[in-house]
Amino acid sequence: MRRLLRAAVAALPMVLAAGDWRAATADETIHPVWMKVDAAAKSVSLDIVAGWNPNNGALNFDGYYKGDATVVVPVGWKVHVAFRNNDGMLPHSLLVTKP
Repeated sequence: MRRLLRAAVAALPMVLAAGDWRAATADETIHPVWMKVDAAAKSVSLDIVAGWNPNNGALNFDGYYKGDATVVVPVGWKVHVAFRNNDGMLPHSLLVTKP
């Protein structure tokens, strides 16, 4: 039982690091820490890190893989993407598409 509890406690920081989860008020939208939204300026900044953690053999973006994260931006908004590759074993790229 102690070994199982230690494993669960050790895994907790990895789970919590996958997103910035906090309570939101009724009029507030939760955004992950890698997304900065400026509604007044109609802009969004994304900090995308390839190989962010060991998920999917480090083949991930900010820990997400296999389509787990989709960012939809309103028409007419400006988007700034800062892209960094933390995976020392493999080069990564990022593609932005229309739906």
